[in-house]
Amino acid sequence: MTQEVFRSLVDEVNRRLQDRSVGQLQEMRRRVLGKQRLPSRKVFSIARVSTFKSYAFHVGGRTELQFNLGLESRGEQDYLRHGVAFSFQKSQSLYDIDQLRPWVEGFNGFFGEDETPYANLRLWRWSGDELSEDYPAGKIPSDWVREGWFVFLGTRQPVSDTWPNLDRICDDLDDLFALYRYVLLTVKQIPESTVSDLPTPGFRFKSGIGERKSGTTQARSSMLSDIDLRHNQIQEVLCDRLVSEYGANNVGAENISPSGGRIDVVVRHERGYSFYEIKTGWSPRECLRAALGQLLEYAFWKPLPNAPVTGLIVVGEANLDEDGERYLALLQEQFGLPIKYEAVCLK
Repeated sequence: MTQEVFRSLVDEVNRRLQDRSVGQLQEMRRRVLGKQRLPSRKVFSIARVSTFKSYAFHVGGRTELQFNLGLESRGEQDYLRHGVAFSFQKSQSLYDIDQLRPWVEGFNGFFGEDETPYANLRLWRWSGDELSEDYPAGKIPSDWVREGWFVFLGTRQPVSDTWPNLDRICDDLDDLFALYRYVLLTVKQIPESTVSDLPTPGFRFKSGIGERKSGTTQARSSMLSDIDLRHNQIQEVLCDRLVSEYGANNVGAENISPSGGRIDVVVRHERGYSFYEIKTGWSPRECLRAALGQLLEYAFWKPLPNAPVTGLIVVGEANLDEDGERYLALLQEQFGLPIKYEAVCLK
């Protein structure tokens, strides 16, 4: 891909991002960082030095979590990557990589111990000329924060497939705005009310369950110490069951909710959606207690205007007992909540 073609691609991505939540990136930065003027009206600015022949990042992104587009060569194949990144290469604006440590901490804080946001994305790093393998989306290990290293969360496609997939690229960048928003507000300790009138990433159903890992690797273990991967195993079994019942085009994992969180599994029906939240508690009561607040927020904090949520399903390993059945019946009858419980028993 030539520099001219790459710049044309960045221009087109900027244009398509204008009507998405991430299109408000620079306005959010202006408010949170106390800037009097808007840094740019685009996410990626061709007019500034943040765009090069092989990569582009958002204006101001050098000293923070940056939205990033870039070309990578893997073997004999050239790819375009898209996502967010940390560049630990010193520069005039980044005089010490310690400037980025609070941002890494905020990034890691976004990823809960029992949840795996962005299951469709991968985490990898460049350390000098060495390119790592891909890891599941998650926390950045402390030993990855090294001078000269580059850490990336996103995905890639062959350069030849880039233009037909621009909408998917923009969808992924828009989804990652929830992560950036969280990290920015956390690092700057700014209340949500400062940007509450700006759009948050909205609900957009996407089918597909992504690649799930049921075992640990050394890197993954260091990334999420003592993590319980039973959540992933339950999610995989549940998705297989739902796909067999509703079809692969109607089942999606890790869809972004209207309020910006990640829904473990979504099923699309003719007149609405069912949201599933998986918990690994020892009892149905523990699972219900942990999941109900999330499900209610996903469904009702910013209700879907034209496609209502018709089912809120808590998923655990243990079968629901009589006390749990009475509890759910009370919630259904007294409050009209479409709450259910399903058990997924792992072999």
